[in-house]
Amino acid sequence: SHLSSLSRDLIPRMLVVDPMKRITIPEIRQHPWFQHKLPQYLHFTPDMLEQQEKVLDLETVEEVCAIPRLNATRQRVEASVMHKTGRAELRVCYELILDSKRSRQRAAEVAMAQQAAAASTPPAFTSSSGSSSPSQHGTPPALAIQMQAQHQHRAEQVSAALTRGASAPGSAAPPPAAPPQGGGRRRRWYLGIQSKKEPAHVMTEVYKALQQLGCEWRILDSYRIKCRWRVSTDMNSQRRGFNPNLMGAGGGAPIWIKISLTLYKVQASIYLLDFQKTDGNPFDFMTLCARIITELKALSQASRQSQQLAQQQAQMQAAQQQQLQQAQMQAQAQAQAQA
Repeated sequence: SHLSSLSRDLIPRMLVVDPMKRITIPEIRQHPWFQHKLPQYLHFTPDMLEQQEKVLDLETVEEVCAIPRLNATRQRVEASVMHKTGRAELRVCYELILDSKRSRQRAAEVAMAQQAAAASTPPAFTSSSGSSSPSQHGTPPALAIQMQAQHQHRAEQVSAALTRGASAPGSAAPPPAAPPQGGGRRRRWYLGIQSKKEPAHVMTEVYKALQQLGCEWRILDSYRIKCRWRVSTDMNSQRRGFNPNLMGAGGGAPIWIKISLTLYKVQASIYLLDFQKTDGNPFDFMTLCARIITELKALSQASRQSQQLAQQQAQMQAAQQQQLQQAQMQAQAQAQAQA
């Protein structure tokens, strides 16, 4: 189901056992799947390449003749290349220059093809606001740009909040971050964890972790939930010295952190559990994320241990059953011998 219709049409025809019914190389080259975004250098068949080798490249000949120490002329280069007569160094020089020229052309064609493919390739997964299940479809380019700007703005807000919170009175301000290098590719980052388990199993472990932490949640769909977590009094009192606004107006009102959890499909059999803060302090958000991840790791470790224990028990039962069968066989042999 993850293959395109054109590839599903081509692959079975290539795997036909009967060579008389199997698709041929020329037919494969004419197939729409093969022709789609085909680089320029792959348009030439072996026969065309062989014919191209028989044609003298005049531009390369001029470059060979331009080398002073060779003292070459067009007639001498043509005789050396086409007829294999005369000076061998002229043919070697011609072939080296021609290979270099064709390599540059192929590199340029591949670069243009990669740029075109990158411009038309959708992002790995869609936004949580418009996705109801692990994403298998791309996002339009305009929406992708808007999503990236929103994520960047949200990251800047969290970073600014963390910086303000860390600058306690009397302490030195942290050094400014180094600006990104010009022309460098900006690195994409996310706060989440990846898993190779089935989506239903991942969500089951998420619910168990939230229950262990005492969270309250609301299910939006099968792979997206919203939850809130009450910040403990100890955490509030530790931060009250440099951030008094964390407590409510009455000084003892409960403080809640609200987050959204979404499960995405990023690759084949690889899923990403993404965390997004919807309301609350960024410190509490990071604390809650760390606790959820810790609980998920503990649940995963316990699951592995239970699987190993079950395997050991199954092996012990198989060994005991085998011993019992051997004992029965020995008893039957002894009974037959006595009879």
